[in-house]
Amino acid sequence: MVTGRAPAALLNTYQVERHRVGRQVVTVTHLGAGAMLLRGDPRRHPRDSVMAGLQSGAPAHPRAGCSLSQLAHSYRGTAGVTGRKGSLRGGDRMPDRALFDGTTNRSQRMHDQLATDRYTLLLAVPERNDEQAAQTGALVDALTGRWPGAVDVRVLTPAWQVAQTTSVRIPVILDRGRTPRDPYDSGAAADLIRPDRHIGYGGTPDWARIERYLSAVLVDGPATKQGANHGAPAGQR
Repeated sequence: MVTGRAPAALLNTYQVERHRVGRQVVTVTHLGAGAMLLRGDPRRHPRDSVMAGLQSGAPAHPRAGCSLSQLAHSYRGTAGVTGRKGSLRGGDRMPDRALFDGTTNRSQRMHDQLATDRYTLLLAVPERNDEQAAQTGALVDALTGRWPGAVDVRVLTPAWQVAQTTSVRIPVILDRGRTPRDPYDSGAAADLIRPDRHIGYGGTPDWARIERYLSAVLVDGPATKQGANHGAPAGQR
């Protein structure tokens, strides 16, 4: 909003979207601090037993760490966020999965690929599809034309053919280890990720749904305000 990219009305969404999660964060912080400060209190013994069990259990350890660090909170069910893809729904925090990027030959974290000052549209493309590639290029044109500088686009794929044929304008994450399996389980998919790493929209790369979400949180760029056409990209009309 400070940079003029978001409408002032966005401030009015705090109560319906953020207040519930904020209350949960404060409650968990209070309970956690109280539990850690149990020194001479007999309740410290069951606390220590629970913590020891969580630390020794491989499946429970990461889940407990995520919950205690409060990275597990979700905005599911709040106004605006929408969509579902695999186990993830709109409002969930995008998992920070590890992957091996074949374009740089380096291990990467998913969150390192996401912008912190704008939205990121992450397109998961499991295999080469020329029609899908054309639609992706048209989608980028539509986004940059209507909201210049407000949305980054990334392609996540396990296929060399996709990486080689994707436009040079679009950064590609070549997931050679196919580590984050979920993105490819249901074909081509899109996650529109907010700067706070939570998913605003998740589902098919459908321009109408992506546009509907972004129209509520972003202000049109100068070209659009002057009357430029911002209809659906070619192939999605």
